[in-house]
Amino acid sequence: MRGSIGFWIPAFAGMTCLFSFLFFVLPAKAQTVPFLSQAPFGEWSEARQGQGCEEAVSLMAVAWAKGQTEIDKQGGRAQIIAMSDWEKKKYGHFVDTSIQDTADRLIKEYLGFSGYSVEKNITVKNVAAQVFAGNVVIVPIDGRQIGRPYYAHGGPRHHVLIVFGYDRETDIFTFHDPGKTKGFDRTITGKVLQKAMRDYPSGNGRSRQSFAPSMIVIDKPE
Repeated sequence: MRGSIGFWIPAFAGMTCLFSFLFFVLPAKAQTVPFLSQAPFGEWSEARQGQGCEEAVSLMAVAWAKGQTEIDKQGGRAQIIAMSDWEKKKYGHFVDTSIQDTADRLIKEYLGFSGYSVEKNITVKNVAAQVFAGNVVIVPIDGRQIGRPYYAHGGPRHHVLIVFGYDRETDIFTFHDPGKTKGFDRTITGKVLQKAMRDYPSGNGRSRQSFAPSMIVIDKPE
């Protein structure tokens, strides 16, 4: 299910608990972040795009920091492929990139952007605080902890989201999900996000290791 989740309403009131992490409200504090799917034209079977979530969120984050409001889909596709080829040549893999390596390799080394910090052993309270400070946050997750119906096939074990909005009254975060063609302006409760957040090692995607929740904080533009 790659369509928007924001307009599906349960037929029976008794089912609403199943969808408790989906809401239709606008966040009280949010940035305007350009969206880029990791497979902008739906080429999910192409390995560099199918595994390109870290590359896509890095491009979104840096574009936002530089004041861009849109990312050209054709140009974004080319950059995701180029970044993956560069990673493969330099580091031997492109499938998974840990949060520290996403920051140091993709954001700093490849994209040449240094306005970020990496924080480890975090909770959703740390994410909310950064959003309210005017920053955006990249968080690694285990998508299986979100599961269906949001992820039709149960969710990716290793994935990343870019979070840019938070409503204190409802405890709702707003994020872009590069793993969906229409993954922009999605929402999730703090409880579900906390459950899903976990880091993972760089590598070929076969590792079953997971680490404490971490995040990349992208500083707000001057």
